[in-house]
Amino acid sequence: MARLNRLAAGGLPHHVLQRGHNAQPVALDAADHVQLLALAGEMARTTSVQIHGFALVPGAVHWLLTPQTEAGVSLFMQALGRRYGRYFNARHQRRGSLWDGRFRSMVFQPERHMLDHLLYVDTLPVRLGLVPRAEDHAWSSATHHLGEGGEPWLVAPPAYWALGNTPFERELRYRARLNEGVSAALAERIAQAVTSGWAMGDEAFLSQLTQQVGRRVQPGRRGRPRRGAADGMVEPT
Repeated sequence: MARLNRLAAGGLPHHVLQRGHNAQPVALDAADHVQLLALAGEMARTTSVQIHGFALVPGAVHWLLTPQTEAGVSLFMQALGRRYGRYFNARHQRRGSLWDGRFRSMVFQPERHMLDHLLYVDTLPVRLGLVPRAEDHAWSSATHHLGEGGEPWLVAPPAYWALGNTPFERELRYRARLNEGVSAALAERIAQAVTSGWAMGDEAFLSQLTQQVGRRVQPGRRGRPRRGAADGMVEPT
């Protein structure tokens, strides 16, 4: 069976994962991290993509992106991959692709799942054992969401603004959510969705998304629907 085209939808958030080739680090020092983030801000502006969150960890990069057009995420990732790949190879005197083939991405319902994905990304360094607290990792969006610095091109989504009426309230409530972390079950469900490329959302959202993109947004199921089907997060068969 031919592989479906990557699911993409203008105006909706995407969780994007790009791994390094053979799981190698995609940034070796602070200068690499700074350059990658600077290029990300530039490419987001030129491709009309909003960046809501990110995490740079050894061997991979996670982005939370909302493109204005269906092609926006692909344009952003291609431009960023080429520009940063050339920089990295020249600086470290290497050849070949820095990236492990195609990036992975999925579309999710913003009202229902944006905070889940923000927390997943911002707590990823903690789950990987890189730091004891999310804000201790210099190369994620956690510090930005806590009001402790961050990148000027980050765009807080409506779900984050809804946490409070003032910056202090939003930061305090987001810190509490960060300290709670993400359950192992939720982290697994998000990881599976990003890897598989299927959408995440309730039945109405998935139906509307299917009409918008003109293709399946969830895998076909055999037999009776399994628990969780209405939320678009059924474990793959």
